[in-house]
Amino acid sequence: FSRPSEISHFFFFNDTATPEIYTLSLHDALPISRLAKWSGPKPDRQNLIDAAVADAFIDDLHTISPNILGIGTPTPEPISATFRLPVTKSGRTTGVTAATCIAVGAAVRVGYGDFSATFTDQDIYENLKTPFSAAGDSGSLIVDQAKKRPCSLLFAGSAQIKIGHPSRHVNEPFETIFPF
Repeated sequence: FSRPSEISHFFFFNDTATPEIYTLSLHDALPISRLAKWSGPKPDRQNLIDAAVADAFIDDLHTISPNILGIGTPTPEPISATFRLPVTKSGRTTGVTAATCIAVGAAVRVGYGDFSATFTDQDIYENLKTPFSAAGDSGSLIVDQAKKRPCSLLFAGSAQIKIGHPSRHVNEPFETIFPF
């Protein structure tokens, strides 16, 4: 095997004061970015997002492309999801899949093992012919099918529905322009 083919899409965080995000390979762990900001769930209050932003290490061997595998480059202006909006995403586990928005502004309770947290003002998506997502797809950018405008960040779900954080909630705490 050549070195690049040994690298997978699995990531983990170290436990230092300045956490780095690593990609796992068969023989070593290579740092690819440093955690810049995290907004995690609080069990005792209503939450809007559970997400993180990382500063990527860029050098002669590593670059960042705005293209999403199988979708292309999303438009720079996000939209709010609407009822029956056809959407797509490209995820690590399920690849490029499609869904339909069936609710906006929803309140959901998500389990985290030893606690659960309530998330408000969430977008809800329904599977079409195949599952929209599976474990490992969290964090995928959800875009409308017509113009590839960002509308949500895939967050959680069940076999029947998937939950997305609206783009406006991702922009605000990270002081960034979605889709970054």
